[in-house]
Amino acid sequence: MTKDVIALTSKMPDTRSLLAGFFAGGPELGLAADQDGAVVRLCTPVGRPLVAVEAPLLVHTPGEAERLLGPEVSAPAPPYPSTS
Repeated sequence: MTKDVIALTSKMPDTRSLLAGFFAGGPELGLAADQDGAVVRLCTPVGRPLVAVEAPLLVHTPGEAERLLGPEVSAPAPPYPSTS
């Protein structure tokens, strides 16, 4: 079963921090990316994906995160949604 998690941040996610988080999973895990690099996956030694992170998107329109994710969302401005 898969699950989507969306992180709304006030700053662009730091690439080094994301990679450090991936590699904290253990030395036996590997990284794979799609052809254009928009999705990076943390995979088991046999290639089974564990986590996928999509490239962050800048939300320019005020209220857009709330419209897409529901009224209970409290988004920072400007939010960078990062999905996995």
